Amino acid sequence: MSVESFHYGVTPIHTFQHAQYPLLPWQRRRTERLDQGTGFFYQENENDYLITNRHVVIEEEENYYPNAFEIILHTSQTDIREVRVVHVPLYDSDLNPLWFEYTHLEDNFVDVVVIDLQNYLNDSDVLFRWKGNDLPSRSQILAQETQIRVLGYPFGFHDEYHNLPIAKHATIASPYGIGFENELYYLVDGNLHPGMSGSPVIIPRSALRVKDSSFIHSFLGVFSHGWKTIVNNIDMGLGTVWFPR
Repeated sequence: MSVESFHYGVTPIHTFQHAQYPLLPWQRRRTERLDQGTGFFYQENENDYLITNRHVVIEEEENYYPNAFEIILHTSQTDIREVRVVHVPLYDSDLNPLWFEYTHLEDNFVDVVVIDLQNYLNDSDVLFRWKGNDLPSRSQILAQETQIRVLGYPFGFHDEYHNLPIAKHATIASPYGIGFENELYYLVDGNLHPGMSGSPVIIPRSALRVKDSSFIHSFLGVFSHGWKTIVNNIDMGLGTVWFPR
């Protein structure tokens, strides 16, 4: 039995302080697992990248500084149980970060990072890669309450036998494409959890009435559980999705 191709485009991320890789000056030489999140694969100009939330790889206010992470890649077209674990450092030998941030957007902070995977992939890996033409066009309007899918690993929970993500549903709560409070995200309403930070948010192409792509879903942004909507000390149950502009 086959699964939808985009299941091969999402991976759990486990972060570490790892003695094998460059450590920050204050870190002791030991290996311990720190946290978890979600990432997905993106391709541009034939280069492969992992996209996730910035707070998955660093969060200064929480004194959270992993120096490496691991992802899981499928390796067989015929047996989805076959996988390999890949370890990726977060800093080079000079302690420069090995991720890209959106630092050119003036006062707007974006909780998204991009990590080059070119040195860590094999030709035999079975990956689905999102691409630029999987984005909806600027002329398309998505109504509030439109249902979307968020693919990830809530609290790390997933089908470990087949190494497949969980698909959860949410609805668009603030207008898509219009930054909430002039930020680069919109709000979604759904029962989403820690561990899903970095999840891709998608919508069936049929909902957009688009027929110009072989992929049957459109990519709508990157979910972040780290940004909550708290009003009068009450969690409104709304999540944030960073969208490409």
